[in-house]
Amino acid sequence: MKNSNNIEISALRVFAAVGEADSLTQAAERIGITQSAVSQTIKQLESQTGTQLVLTRSRPIKLTPSGQVLKGYADNLINDTKRMLLDVREASSEGNLPLNIGMID
Repeated sequence: MKNSNNIEISALRVFAAVGEADSLTQAAERIGITQSAVSQTIKQLESQTGTQLVLTRSRPIKLTPSGQVLKGYADNLINDTKRMLLDVREASSEGNLPLNIGMID
C-alpha cells in the first residue's frame, strides 16, 4: 500500500500536463499515456491532498486554486529533478577523467 504522504514525481508530471492542456485527453496524448491513466492519477492526487484540483466538467478544463498551487510546486520539482539528474551525470563523467600527478624533488 502506498503512503498517502508520498506523491510520486510521475504523478506530478501527469498533473503538470493536465494544467497545460484543454482536456484530459489532450494531456494524455502529450505525455503518451491513456486518458484513463490521467484520470486515475488526478483522482489519486486529489485523494492524497484532500481537495479538488481540477474542474473537469468545464471546457477547457481548469485548475482549482488548490490545483494552481500544486502546479507551481510540480513545475519546480520537475525542473529540479531534471537539473539534479544532469548534475549527477556530469559529476559522474568528471570522475572518469584521468588524474595526472606530478612530483617535486
